[in-house]
This record gives sequence, structure tokens and C-alpha cells, in this order.
Amino acid sequence: MLNYAVSRVPHVASILLVGALFAVQAFAQGRLTEVQVSGSARTTAAVLSASGLKIGQPVTSKDLDAACQRLLDSVFFRGASYRYQSKAGSGGLTYLVNFDLMDETTLVQVVLDIPNTDQDQLWTKFKAAEIGRASCRERV
Repeated sequence: MLNYAVSRVPHVASILLVGALFAVQAFAQGRLTEVQVSGSARTTAAVLSASGLKIGQPVTSKDLDAACQRLLDSVFFRGASYRYQSKAGSGGLTYLVNFDLMDETTLVQVVLDIPNTDQDQLWTKFKAAEIGRASCRERV
């Protein structure tokens, strides 16, 4: 099993391969069957939504790397890594993915102060239009 870690460094996101250095392990395309989350106060459903992954979709290592980066780009996480377990069965190859996350603790509440505008109605419109993807949806 290979582990990947992604961490936020001021103005630079770096991806580190953790585990056996120079180890070669083929990651064949398979179906994502389960996602688990550790190290975060956020729900698995919220993390799954922010990652862009969907249970049942075909995944490759590039998909998981991109999902990990999307979690960092959401600014809700200071660090993100994942592990996966594969299982071959009659339905083909399946993957269980565990995201190990470090929540960003410096989030601030946003207040919209626009004259003659109801703040709650404005947030409702933002959410309905899905502006800002993860940041304007229900709090991740």
C-alpha cells in the first residue's frame, strides 16, 4: 500500500510520496466503493463532496491525487493525505480510500454587508447558484 501526503506550504503545495522510496506499485483503474475520513471534524459526506469524488465512479491514482489537491484548494484543510486498499472481486477491482486530513483552524466568518440586501437571502442565492463550489455550499 502506498501513502500520499499533500501539505500546504506558504504559496506552494507540495506532494510527497511517503512509503517505500522508488517502490513501483501499479494502480489499475477500479471502482471507488468506500471513503473514510480521519483527523477532521468534517463529515465524510462533506469531504467526499469537496473532493469531487463519487462512490461508484471509476478511479485512478491521478483521480485520487486530484481529489487530495481539491481538498487543499478548498482552504478548509491545512494538510491532506490518503491511503487506499484494493480488492479484486467478481465485479472487478474496487478501492476503499481513507483521507487523513488536518483541518484549517484559521477560518473566519464572512459577513456580507450590502445596503438594501438581506444577507440570508444573498447566501441562499449563492448556494443555489453553486458559486465558489465548496466555499459557498453548506459548510464543509
